[in-house]
This record gives sequence, C-alpha cells and structure tokens, in this order.
Amino acid sequence: MRPYPHHSAYLIAAILLGATALPAPAQSSDQSRIPDNTEASAKPGPSAPESAPIVLPEEVLKVPDIAVAPVASELPGAGNLRVPDMSVPLPDQGPLHIPDQAFDVPLPEKNAPQAASRQGSSVYNTGSLGVGTMNHLSGAISVYKLGDSPRFRLQFSHEGLDGFSGKPAGTGYFSNSNEVGGWLATNSSAAGTESMASFRDNELGLQNNSDYYSVGIRTLSGYTGFSYHPDSPLSLGARVEAGAASRLFSLAAPATSNSSQTEYRVSPSLSAGLNFDSISLELRGSYGLRLTDGLAAANNVNVGLFVDASLPASFLIRGDVGTFWTIGSVPDAGLEIPWSIELAKNFSGGLGLSLSGGYRVTPMSFSDLWSTYPVLHIGDQVNDSLVHASAWFGKAGYTLSSPDLLLTTKGSVEVAYRKNVVDITGYSRTDNSYLYRQTDMWTVIPGFELTWSPVSLLSIRAGLTGNLLNRAEQEPLLEANGTLSISSPQNRFGGALTAVFDMFGAPVVPNLSASLFARISDGVELDLNVDDILSPLLPEGRPVIGSTVNPGFPFIAPGFRITLSTHISL
Repeated sequence: MRPYPHHSAYLIAAILLGATALPAPAQSSDQSRIPDNTEASAKPGPSAPESAPIVLPEEVLKVPDIAVAPVASELPGAGNLRVPDMSVPLPDQGPLHIPDQAFDVPLPEKNAPQAASRQGSSVYNTGSLGVGTMNHLSGAISVYKLGDSPRFRLQFSHEGLDGFSGKPAGTGYFSNSNEVGGWLATNSSAAGTESMASFRDNELGLQNNSDYYSVGIRTLSGYTGFSYHPDSPLSLGARVEAGAASRLFSLAAPATSNSSQTEYRVSPSLSAGLNFDSISLELRGSYGLRLTDGLAAANNVNVGLFVDASLPASFLIRGDVGTFWTIGSVPDAGLEIPWSIELAKNFSGGLGLSLSGGYRVTPMSFSDLWSTYPVLHIGDQVNDSLVHASAWFGKAGYTLSSPDLLLTTKGSVEVAYRKNVVDITGYSRTDNSYLYRQTDMWTVIPGFELTWSPVSLLSIRAGLTGNLLNRAEQEPLLEANGTLSISSPQNRFGGALTAVFDMFGAPVVPNLSASLFARISDGVELDLNVDDILSPLLPEGRPVIGSTVNPGFPFIAPGFRITLSTHISL
C-alpha cells in the first residue's frame, strides 16, 4: 500500500492490531498469572506444529481522518532580497593591445547577412544590389581582409534616384552619388601604420530653382598615420590629413560647367602620451591650412594637453587645455585657449551622473558644409572666409538602467553661448545659393533617449532633442524619433518601423518608414524598404529645411519610394 496522506491512519491501525496478536510478556501480579499445571505438562501428548496460523476475527477499525496541513515557508519578496556588495578586481589601466587572432572573423555591417563559415581564409566579400520606384538603382561591393597584418578594405558604392515626390524624370529632381575608397593597416609588436583614401562624387538636381541644372560636389580625402607603443608607458604618434573639395554648377544643355569653386585642406599632427595605472596624459599638436578659391588662406596652430584619470569608487575625471592660434587675415585672428573638464560617477542600481563644462573651438570649412548644404554661398571678398566656431558651455547628464539591463534611459541638457554659428538665412535665386551669416547666440539643448527590450525578439528605441531659446534657421526646434524592431528567434527574418518628427516654426508630417528582411540562406538576405510613407500627404513635397516649401527654402526631399534589394556576403 502506498502511504498517501489519507491512508497513513489505516496503516498505523493495522500495525497496532497485529501487535495485539503477539504473546504478551509475563506479569508479576498473581491475579494475572497463568496456573502452573505441572502434572498436565509432564504427560506426554501430541507434538505441537512448528507454526500454527493465527486466525483473527474480521474487524473494521475506523479512525477519523487526520487533517494534513500544507507546509508553507514564506519567502521574502524580490524587493527585500539583499545582494551582498562584491568587489571584483579589474586589471590595471594601461594601453590595450589586442592580438591579431582576435580579428580572424569579419565584422558584419548593420543588417548585413550572416556569412557562411570559412576556414583558412581571412579575405571576405560583400555586395548588394537594389532597385525601386523613382528610378532608384543602388549597388555596393566591398573586399576586406582581417586577421594577420596587413589588413585592408576596398569598397565601391552607387545610388541614383530621379523623380522626387512624383516629379517627372529628367526635370532636375534627382540625386546621384558614387564613392570609392580604401583602407590599409599594418602593425607589429611595438608599432603600427594606418592609411585611408576615398573619393566621393555627389550630384543634386536644383529642381528648377536655379539658372543651373545641377550642382556636383567632388571630394578627395585621406590620411596616413604612424604609432609607436613600446612596453614602457610612452606612446608616440604622427598623422597627416589632407583633402580637396570642388563644387561645379552645370547647365542642362550642353552639360558644361561655368561656375566652380575648390577648397584644399591639409593638417599634420604629432602626439605623445604617457599611460599609467589610473591616469593617462597626452600632448597633441597640429597645424591646419585651408585654401579656398578667391578667399584668404586660413591657418591655425592647435596645441593641447589631455588628461584622463580613473579614481576609486567608480569616479572618472577627464580634462584638457590647449591653445588655438589663428594666423592670417581672416576675422577673429588671434590666440584662444580651449579647455574642458568632465566629472562622472557610477552609482549602484544602474545610475550614472556626469557634469562637464569649458570652452571649445571648432575649425570650419566649406567642404564640410557642402556635404549638407551643397549650394551654400561663398563670399565675394577676400576676407569672407569662414570663421572658426566656439562656445562656452556647461552640460549635465544621467544614465539609468534597470537591474536586468532591458531598459535604459539617458538624458542631458546643455546650456551654451555659441559664437560664429552658421545661420542660413534663405535661398537667393540671384546668387543661385543659400545665403548665410555667422552669429552669436545663447542656446539650450536638451536630449533624451530610451531603449527597451521587453522580450528578446522586440526592441524599442525613442529619442528627443531640442534647440531652445535661440537656434539657427536650419536647425529644428524639436526632433523626435523612434524605432520599433522585431525579429525571429534565429534572426532569419524580421522588420522595423521608424518615425522621425521635426518641428520648425510649425509641425511637419512625420517621416514614417518601414523595412522587412529575410535571410533565405547563409550569406544571402532580401530586404524590402518603404521610405517616407506619409509624404504624399504633402502636396508640394517634403521640405529639406523648414516646415513648408517656400522661396526661402525651396528644395524638397525624395519622398515616398519602395526599394527591393539583396545582400550577399561570402
């Protein structure tokens, strides 16, 4: 019989009943003693059986049910559990050297298909090809080598669209971009070199807002550097950056250019550093030269000292101080002293706080601005060169993560007095360009970001930035964005929904886009993208700058389009 709880009483009773059938021990009391029949016992008689069965009368012993109370041990709630403080020793701070073997596998690009596993080779290839509405054609190919020195990467890409926001093709509402580039790095136990070069050719139709049909920006840029890091705390470095950018305004027919500008840049630099257990110091010096057609040369010398210290109790302090000396006939020539300091502290519970402030200086160039505003005006006078931007600033920020790290929020606010801000005042049909001014202003820039993964297959990200108090005309008052991503357990297929909401003087219809991907095999992926789904609600198209299309800001973005592409990684 299995001893279930309700049968325990019956089992005990059966044992007791069986015990009553056993011979009782002799008692010392006379009344209970059995008479001694010696004579009878002495007479011979039949022998007793070796074992005689005991027959008991049938009896039913009823025992009331015994209540078995459940045993429960009350545990403390999740909030009452105390986790002991533990200190895990970390390695001393110093130069980080990663062996080449750590790079024996390719680093995939964002949303790139997973390459099939390979052995005995460290050279990889990736390619993509896409077609879509709006005469959209795109393609890219790259070859790269990782692992043992030397390592390199070669890449080429093309993308073309014609017919923004439903406009007929061939009417100036188009864009074309081509890029080719390469990167090379070598290293030994104590030294290393790194070089990069790229050429970009971007052309944008002027959408019947100019005497010209299109504007093209061609940029050649590159750098080469050498670093020396022996076993001692000392490290040395040298680097040279150079570039040239040209802008060409072209007529529709014949396709010739009768207006062009070119800018050249070169910047050599030297550095020396000392790295100890909890503090590192670096001294940097650089020279910058900028030559722009028709304008005075701009020269600057920059020397700075950078300090990074890790203190006990998860406390970090960073600081730098230097000089920025502008030489030449450009405005505001002279000596400035940029500096900054940052204090950061990580607390238990996933909370981090930071404070920073100082005075920063940012060199300016037309080639950098042309990448965003290709028709930006260049002054007619020799002293109309761009002036470097600067700002006094103070910033406070925080990060907060949940114990399971599935939810993270970041926030910051910066108050700054900005000098020589590039402020685009509007488009001039007479000059065929955006006019601008450099002005000073107080700004307040808040920022917030949230990332949340409620389940392993779902990710949510949202962000908000602002330009309060004062702002340049091309800067939105508020910009909100969010992304919802979902994928299958093995990441074989998935999708994302992205929204961007800009507010200038008035709200703008959100820019909503969706994408789907499917990995049909190892190294092969199909993508479907639908961009700017809501732009058909804007009769004149989505403005590039501002809340409406107007004579001051007449250019429109591509708008609604659908693209199907395939990506291959070998």
